Amino acid sequence: MLSPVPLFSLERGGQEELCVYGELVVVSAGGRVAQRCGELGTHLPARSLLKPFQFLAGGHVQPGAALEPRAVAALGSISASAEQLAALERWYAADPLEPALLLPAALPLDLRERAARLGTPGSRRCHPCFSKHMAVLAACRARGWPLAGYADPEHPYALELRQLLGRWLGRDAAAFQLVTDGCQLPTPLLRLEELAALYQQLAAAPAGSAEQAVFHGMCAHPDWVGGPGRIDTELMRLNPGRLIAKEGADGLLAIGLAPTAAEPDGTAIVVKLAAGHQPEWALLAAAPFLRERGCVLPEVATPGQELRWHVSPAGEQRAPLDVSPVLEPAIAVWPGDVPFERSLTSEPGAGEAGAPAWQLLVSSIRSTVHVGAHADAPNHFQAGAAGIDAVPLGPYRGRCQVIAIDKPRGSLISPDDLAPLAHPERALLAPRVLFKTGSFPEPRSFNEDFVAFAAGTLSWLEQQGVVLVGLDTPSVDPFHSKTLPAHHATRSGRGLAILEGLELGHVQPGLYELLALPLRLRDADASPVRAVLWPLR
Repeated sequence: MLSPVPLFSLERGGQEELCVYGELVVVSAGGRVAQRCGELGTHLPARSLLKPFQFLAGGHVQPGAALEPRAVAALGSISASAEQLAALERWYAADPLEPALLLPAALPLDLRERAARLGTPGSRRCHPCFSKHMAVLAACRARGWPLAGYADPEHPYALELRQLLGRWLGRDAAAFQLVTDGCQLPTPLLRLEELAALYQQLAAAPAGSAEQAVFHGMCAHPDWVGGPGRIDTELMRLNPGRLIAKEGADGLLAIGLAPTAAEPDGTAIVVKLAAGHQPEWALLAAAPFLRERGCVLPEVATPGQELRWHVSPAGEQRAPLDVSPVLEPAIAVWPGDVPFERSLTSEPGAGEAGAPAWQLLVSSIRSTVHVGAHADAPNHFQAGAAGIDAVPLGPYRGRCQVIAIDKPRGSLISPDDLAPLAHPERALLAPRVLFKTGSFPEPRSFNEDFVAFAAGTLSWLEQQGVVLVGLDTPSVDPFHSKTLPAHHATRSGRGLAILEGLELGHVQPGLYELLALPLRLRDADASPVRAVLWPLR
């Protein structure tokens, strides 16, 4: 499963119109991850990024030999333009291996040629993997492997590929998990950083090696890696001899950069977009990392939009922010409520005389459920309503906006205070809103004059599509309220989830992802939460 993060946004007039999510990794010598964007660790089908290594596994390359366009086409994903199809006809017109192909028919990726063939069943020669399959069949013939079943995961060709990957990645060849690619060949599940490690090694291959021949072949014939206007082709054409690039299906882009004085072992960048196959967006995600290395980039049209990157070579992603006060005996609770207390049941080395010592630390707690950062349940203030175990969880996770409110102690946040948010330039930007009031600054000291909400404010927020409201005070209602109008206002429509007791003093206003799930306490009127904000932008 992906762990995507925002990579860049397209804005119009200063307002975000589109945000592209995905993962990105930069790898240097020895597979060392120099930078990661997203959690990585995700195992992905290698898809077309594997083609140079499938070609190497076939034993086609003689060390020191230059690759011709026919060979480069076998490690690319060609567009099947008219010119490319004409060349395939010359190369394979009388090839006796073609009838053995296990490849579905397809329409060309080239838009002009595709339009000319719409309504037809397509052709296997139009498939972007045609040349790769023909190369696999040629390897089988040359090495005495059976042609039949060459797409089987246990075929000698697939075993040879796994051996190659195992050597390059330092893994047990038998441990690779294989799935079936769209072209019917087996493809391994690899981590994003492993894909980058393969391209880093290809870019830094020793002089005279078969691997260096592949690198030079791609550099010399970029049109046969993709085709006219393709991102990988154009990137190599604009940076001759400096890098190789390869588009992969469903949002993958790999770039291997040759060694330089600054990076003598070469480096590689791999992008995986959460949205799938958008090569131009994958290039935009990698753009800051390529520009830092002096690369020239193809033009990507974003008419009338401004680009804003959320990841760059400058550093790692910002860390998540814990907005939960520490639960300890000193934490303040509502006057008259049960204070927090933790008791030890056992601890290591504390056995009674003559009895074996305990080897575990075990403790219990006694506390109000309205302690620290907590979520109120509807039955807290409405008889017969749902307990905290029955509330929907969706509101407690997702896009969140932190808003700073400057109000005097003891006052109420009124609809007038939120009037600026109705202006297009300061509109609400998320369905979860946390208010930073600064009116309950010390979680270990209870003050009664904290800022709370007017009931009409919560009704207005719900009308704007808000699903959760929170603040850095013990209650959405003022301390001396007996009728709790703000609490009841959260149930007047579709319902608002409530978070109280947050620590927001160290949080800058802006957009985040909130995670603050309540415990599943049967029929409880509230639950403590571990509230955390992950910066989105």
